[in-house]
Amino acid sequence: MQLDLSQNIPAMTVNPNLRGIQVEPLLNDLWGQQVKPFSGVANVSGEFRAHGNTANDMLNHLDGAAKFALSNGILHGVDLNYWISQAVSLLKKQGPTSTANTDQTSFGNLTGTMQINDGIATNNDLLLRSPQLQATGKGTINLPAKYLDYQLLATLLHPRTGEPQGELVPIAVTGPFSQLTVRPDVKAILQNQLQQQVDKVKNRLSEQINQNLGEQIKKLDIKSLFN
Repeated sequence: MQLDLSQNIPAMTVNPNLRGIQVEPLLNDLWGQQVKPFSGVANVSGEFRAHGNTANDMLNHLDGAAKFALSNGILHGVDLNYWISQAVSLLKKQGPTSTANTDQTSFGNLTGTMQINDGIATNNDLLLRSPQLQATGKGTINLPAKYLDYQLLATLLHPRTGEPQGELVPIAVTGPFSQLTVRPDVKAILQNQLQQQVDKVKNRLSEQINQNLGEQIKKLDIKSLFN
C-alpha cells in the first residue's frame, strides 16, 4: 500500500494479492456486522486507487480493477434454488412451489472480475456454481451506498452429470445489501421459449430444403448440361 500525504487531500494506492482469506470479517470491518452480502474463502488481486479525507470520501472516489474467486461460501439474501423452482412452476401453470425460501445460496465457487469507477463496481462475468445449480450474471455494486443491481441467469444441474438441465431462468436482484429484492423475469423466459421453438422450425425447414435440393441435383444429368 502506498499513501500520499503530500497534497491537501490524501491519496492511497493498493495492489492486493490475497490468498485464502475469510471475506466475512473484512466486510464486517468495511460495512458493519448488519451487512453480509456473502461469505467464503477468497482469492483477490487487483489495483485500487482512492483519495479523500475520510473513509467514506475514499470509498466515493475509489477506482481500479479486481479479480476475485470465492469458494465454499454463502450468498446471503438470495435463494436461487427457490426462485428457479418458482419460475418453473409458473411456466408449467402449477401452484406455488413447496420449496422453502432460505434467503441464501450456498456455493462451491463464485468468480468474476470488476472495474471500479468512483465507488461503482461493474461486473460482467460473474459465475456461481454449486452442486445443485449454476448462475451467470452481470451488474453493478454501489459500494458507498451498499446497493446491488444484478441480472442473473440461473439453471439447475443434473444430480449425476452436473450438466445444466431445465429452464434458464433470468433473475433480477436489486436493492440495499440488507434488504435485497429478488424477481424472476417470467416474460424473458417465455420469450426465450418462443425463440427456441422458432429456431427449431427454422432448422427443420433448412434441413428439408437441403435434402430436397440434394435429391434434385442427383436427378440431373450433368453430362447433358455440357452437350
